[in-house]
Amino acid sequence: DSFDKRYTCAYGPGGNVRGDEMYKVGTACTNCPEGTCYGESCEEYNIAPSYDGLCKVIDDGPAFPLDDEDNLLLGCLFNKATSRSCTFQSDPPDGWKTKTFFGMGHAESVLESGQSAEMTFEQPIQSSNGRLCVKVEYNKGPNVTGATDRGVLDLVATPVDRTDRQTIVNLSGGAINLMRSSITLRYNVGVKISFSFMVPRGSPAQYVNIYKVLIYEKACYE
Repeated sequence: DSFDKRYTCAYGPGGNVRGDEMYKVGTACTNCPEGTCYGESCEEYNIAPSYDGLCKVIDDGPAFPLDDEDNLLLGCLFNKATSRSCTFQSDPPDGWKTKTFFGMGHAESVLESGQSAEMTFEQPIQSSNGRLCVKVEYNKGPNVTGATDRGVLDLVATPVDRTDRQTIVNLSGGAINLMRSSITLRYNVGVKISFSFMVPRGSPAQYVNIYKVLIYEKACYE
């Protein structure tokens, strides 16, 4: 038997690369994404690249384009690039927290049995045509592997001047993988969007991560 000894450095890709190429054949740094630099191009940002031939992240990292930006009223990825749109109030104050990793991030809530927490975006949303589409990407489940998913996550839409017209939509299901929900709301007045998370008494600790909230000035099926 024989073998070759080879070296790699600064493991590049993040997450699961199963079924895909970890590295592609080609000249080093010719396909660095927006939000990164390489070699001499890093000097203008006063960044010293860790290794020759590898892209270096600049500040918040690669930018992620948002779909249908013409109709977009709020786009929140919980990262630095969308931080203005992502400003929210948490009740209780430590019930929801934002965690940012380079170009990505998420809002997180971890609760024990009998606890609840709500996050409310500070920016009211006003549609000129009475229709709103709220798209959410999230996952949730037990905070201990093998326990039962019991957390209750609701989207709450509250008119600024008419709290009696509040709409509550349950975001059902729990999964390790990312879940996506699209909800059409109909309001002719400004509304505030909230996410309420609750763990029933007698249940194990639960978590929820919200990765993306997009609100469009249209119905979701348009």
